[in-house]
Amino acid sequence: MNKEWLSVFALFLLFTAVVANAQSHKPVTAEEHVVLTTEYGDLVLALYPEIAPQHVAQIIKLVKLGAYDGTHFFRVIPDFIVQLSDANNRQTPLTPQQSKAVVSIPAEFSKTLKHEKGVLSMARWDDPNSATSSFSVLLHDAPHLDGQYTIFGHLHSGGSVINKILALPRVNEQPITRVTVKRAYVVSDLAAYFAHKNGYRLQDVR
Repeated sequence: MNKEWLSVFALFLLFTAVVANAQSHKPVTAEEHVVLTTEYGDLVLALYPEIAPQHVAQIIKLVKLGAYDGTHFFRVIPDFIVQLSDANNRQTPLTPQQSKAVVSIPAEFSKTLKHEKGVLSMARWDDPNSATSSFSVLLHDAPHLDGQYTIFGHLHSGGSVINKILALPRVNEQPITRVTVKRAYVVSDLAAYFAHKNGYRLQDVR
């Protein structure tokens, strides 16, 4: 085997390793997806159980308990985030069962994932381990959030809904018109869901 062939072979091995490494960092998406229904359409959330297992488990639990029903998108910053309120800030008080399920979650910061457009990032207070139920959809890359906030999924579809929310008049960061989550629910058969709905990717956000 001559030197030229050895160089080509070495480059091939390097390329293969790079590709394998990139693929290994691609997050696994849970079979279950969360749907947030609003008057402007549905947002479909894909979740990363291997990246943030405790966050994903809590969100799915709260959704199934109906805790997100009546919450609203209270914070809108173009080119940054659209943020959903926490479960305690909804139209009707939480039931005792729902309230008991809203607990602080230990941080699950990713060393590989970045806060990029479309990412779902958990909100928290000053304590890194104080996240409960509020989260944001990233509208633009935000590297300053990396290693500070837990990434637990991405917006699978709902770009047209985000655009409608962005178009609403605001006072400071809050829409004048309340953008309420009428119902949140879990779907395990995404193909069946989309057979009855029109999906929009985040690329559709202007």
